[in-house]
Amino acid sequence: MDEMDEPDRPRPWRPEDGRPPVRWPWPDDQLPVLRVRIDGRWLHSQVLARLAYPAGPRSG
Repeated sequence: MDEMDEPDRPRPWRPEDGRPPVRWPWPDDQLPVLRVRIDGRWLHSQVLARLAYPAGPRSG
């Protein structure tokens, strides 16, 4: 299997981007789990929050 590159991280939000993203935190006792298959192995990670960006273009 080919080696995967690290994903590009988006730059932090700036006031010139318009409205800031809305953060939706999960309660500590209800954290969902994200399952990702990498190199044939399943990895698990808890999701702490969701960021919902307003619709519209964001420059990178």
